[in-house]
Order: sequence, then C-alpha cells, then structure tokens
Amino acid sequence: MHCVLCREAYFGQEKCVPFVEGTNNFKVSVIQKHEKTTAHRNLLNKSEAERKKLAHSFRTKKKPPEDSRSRFELLFKTVYEIQKSKLSFSQFPVLVSRQIQNGVPLEGRYTNHHHVVPDFSKYIAMSMINDTVADIYQAKHFGIVLDDVSDVVGSRKDAVYITYLKDCAKRTKFLGLVDSDNGVGIALAMVQMLAKFGLPSPFEKLLCLTTDGQTVHQADGGLQMALAKEAPVLYTMDCLVHKLESVVKPVLFRHLQVRGCTDKLYKLFCFFRDLQKKTGSTVDIWTPSSPADQHARSPNPQLLVLNLKFLTAIIEKWSSVTSFLKDNYHNFDRKLRPDASEILTCLKSSVFIAHVHLLREIFKTLNAFLEKTTGSLSPACYTVIDELKATATLITNQISLGPSLVPVLHELQERTGFFQGMAVTQDFDIETFHIIAEDVCRCVSQQVLQVASQCSESLLKFSVLDPKNWPEDSDKHFGAYGIETIRELSNEMHSLLPEKPISDIILEWCSYKFFVT
Repeated sequence: MHCVLCREAYFGQEKCVPFVEGTNNFKVSVIQKHEKTTAHRNLLNKSEAERKKLAHSFRTKKKPPEDSRSRFELLFKTVYEIQKSKLSFSQFPVLVSRQIQNGVPLEGRYTNHHHVVPDFSKYIAMSMINDTVADIYQAKHFGIVLDDVSDVVGSRKDAVYITYLKDCAKRTKFLGLVDSDNGVGIALAMVQMLAKFGLPSPFEKLLCLTTDGQTVHQADGGLQMALAKEAPVLYTMDCLVHKLESVVKPVLFRHLQVRGCTDKLYKLFCFFRDLQKKTGSTVDIWTPSSPADQHARSPNPQLLVLNLKFLTAIIEKWSSVTSFLKDNYHNFDRKLRPDASEILTCLKSSVFIAHVHLLREIFKTLNAFLEKTTGSLSPACYTVIDELKATATLITNQISLGPSLVPVLHELQERTGFFQGMAVTQDFDIETFHIIAEDVCRCVSQQVLQVASQCSESLLKFSVLDPKNWPEDSDKHFGAYGIETIRELSNEMHSLLPEKPISDIILEWCSYKFFVT
C-alpha cells in the first residue's frame, strides 16, 4: 500500500517515508498519522491549488455559452435539412466540413460526436409527429392516401399518408408502411398505426380514402368495405389512371388477336429474362420496377407487357432483337432454342408487327390523357369527364388512321417481304386488320366511357365550386360531409382564388394527394 500523492513527489529520494516506497501496515491509525504529516499536507494543498488554477484557466478559455448554442443550432438545422430532403445521414460530416470551409463556426466536438445525428433525428421526428397529432385533433376531417410501393427485394407494401386541412392549406404527412394481403388486414394495421399517434378512435374523422386502384383496396371484400364499418361517412376515390389501366388491360386481353400478341410478347420477355440468368447475355428491351414481385403477385402476368414503355421498346429495337436471335440461335442452350425459334418466327410476322403498333398507339393515347390531367398544368377536376370522353372518341376514330400507324400499315401492305430492311412474312391484309382494329378500339373506348360515367357523380359534386356557379346556397352535395352550405365553403376558399387554380382548392378541401391521379 502507498500514498499516490506522496509517491509521485518523493519516490526515489534517499529519505522516503513508508507510504512512498509502500507498506503492508493497513492500520487506520497509521494512515491517519500519515495524513497529518507536514509533507503530505503541503502536497495536498499544492495539488488543490493547481486544480483550482487549471479550472480557472479552462473557464477563461472556454467560449461563451451563446456561441456554443449558436453552433448547436446550426448543426441542428443541418440535420433537419438532411431529413427534410430525405438524404442519407452519411452526408452530415461532408456538409459540416463544407460549411466549416465556408467560414461557418461549427468547429467542436459536435461535428463528429456519434450521438449527435441520431439524437437530432429522433428529436425532429418526435416533434413532427407531435405537430401532426395536434393538427389532426384540431381538424374536422382527415383523409388517408394509400400508395402501393415495393422495396429493393420486391416486397410489396402500402405507404400510408394522412392528409388534412390547416389554415386553408392541404397538409400531407407520411405515417409508415403496412403489409397485408387483404383489406381487413390493412385496416387493422392502420388502426394500430394511428393508435401509436395517440388517436383512440382513428376513423371517426376519416372522410376520404384515396387508393391506387389495387384489388385489395376495392369495395367488394377489400379495404373500402372494411373501413366502411368504422367510418360514418367515407368518400373513396381510386387513382383514375390506375383504374383506367386496370379496366382496359383485361378487356384487351379477352380479345383473341390481342391475347395471341400479348402471349408472344410475354414469352419474349421471359426468354430474355431466362437468358440473362443463364448466360448474362441479353438485349435490354425492358426492365419492370420489381419483376419478381410483380410476376409472383399478378394473376395475369401477361398483362404486364401491355405497357407503353415495353411496347415502345419492342418497336424501337425490333430489328436489333430479331438480328440478335437470328445470329445467336446456334449458341443458345438447347432448351432455349425452341422458344427462340418460335419468337423469331413471331417477330417476322407482318400481322404481329401491325398488332404491336396498334397496341402502342392505344396506350400512347391513354398516356396522353395521363399527361394532360396530371401535373402542374392539370385542368380543373370537373373537366376530367370531358377529357375522358374526348379520349374515348380519339381511340374510336383516329387510332387506325393515326400518323404513326399509317406509314407502318402502308409498308406492310405493299407485301415486298421486307420491313425496315428485314425479311418478314407477307400474310398481312389491310381490310382484316381494320376490322380487328375497329373492334379492339371500340372495346377500349367503351371502357373509357364507363370509367367516365362512374366518375361523373363524384366529380360533379365538386363542380359547384366553380366560381361561375357562385353564390349557390345548397347543401345537396356536401351535407353528408359536414359542410352546411356551399356558400360557407366558397367564402372560406375565396381568399385563395387569386393565387391558386380551382383544382388546387378542391384538392385542399378533399385532402387528396391527387384527386384524379
């Protein structure tokens, strides 16, 4: 046993007390006697004075608390912007270093402290959650938006957003992800999710539900039916573009000629997918967003190729795909050769070429409707009916005589045995094609008109917000939704009219991410 203080000061000197060299005498009286010695007391006083001097020196050198708080606030704002912009937090040190280089006073332990970013992030998240909960408690109604998403491994989930009005402006907040294969399961998952946000009766204020038109969200046995039992009034709206696509594709697939063409296109896609798995060699014709999950969940995976992007890729790369199959046929695995031969024969069919171009024109027209009715230049919601009817008319009257299709038909009709410089069959008949094209376009047009009729009642409810109809004083349309009079709603939104188009006002009141999309 030794005295640390005395050992550091006197160790190695000729005259050393036992507590410097070390002693085995553990009696309390001996220890107390050493504490009272002059040498030990002098060292103790000297050490205490040095500690006070060091502490005083540290306090004088330390920056003012205001400077520390200012630096802390700058770092907090940096983390907040990272989270708000949805960037990776690995960018935090990079951004801080760049700010320091630009003269921002951020030097200090906060720049590399491993607790700073997680604590900042957690605090920001909790603050945002608390603000959202407070807003929802104040709001008369709120809406739920479900968006079908998939992760990097192809697992399909529903992203849940909550939308509500605050100060006559729409707010949309992301709540989380739910995973279920049926509507009841999604409803229960949403109850649990909203309960975590402190909402004991989450669906009492639920006014509107917006989905992307998936089967699991529909009214018959889906989410809408499950929520209808909980929500007193539930206004539902499917994504119009998804809904239009979901009704058009099955109708096309039921058509005999289109089904044959679709089967061949799907076989082509599967062939190149399998070829890439086996050899790593392929022609990049199309890459769906999540192929494994889409093919696993879709009851009709062939419908996936009825896609503008895929049809355009096939048409643009038709000659290169055909040449690739022809030149590499003998290099393919024997198991792939029968499919390669069948696909090659199909690609060289003039009838197949004409049908692919027809399908591409149909989906180009539908895509034109999408571009016209979405985005920053989208028309007012109540004009969408006219846009749908115009699209149906365009499909019926102009597809087969369109500027993109006529040159193709003319080249095939000449029956020279060549298309784009490559040999093809000469079995194309223009009259037969026009009969088939008219039938296909008529079926698609009828489906578009049917969607328009289904949307008419919903969209006409909001046509009363057109300034041309003011001041209409009637609760005919909105009485069930808690709005006493149209005039009351009009007055509330009137101040926003000079700044925002009528479609945006409708979006805000309904709390929809998009009304028609």
